[in-house]
Amino acid sequence: MAGRAVSGVCQDVEGLYRAGASIKEIMRLTGLSRSSVKYHIYIKEPQKEKKKAERRCMCCGTRFASEGPHNRMCCMCRKKDDYMLFAA
Repeated sequence: MAGRAVSGVCQDVEGLYRAGASIKEIMRLTGLSRSSVKYHIYIKEPQKEKKKAERRCMCCGTRFASEGPHNRMCCMCRKKDDYMLFAA
């Protein structure tokens, strides 16, 4: 494994994982530690975009695509609220 380009190792790990190899099998085939294999599999894997739920704005009642329970105000009401904070 010594002397190989890091990008080549990354591609090998990703390819083996996509082909159905277990972490133990990848460790044995590549000579990498468990943490290195997991890094190449999980860190390099693109993050899945979270689904947005439709909610009603708690100020005006308009339906909007909310990023989660913490997001309860539509963009327009949030902008009005931000403006009011600086106006005082």
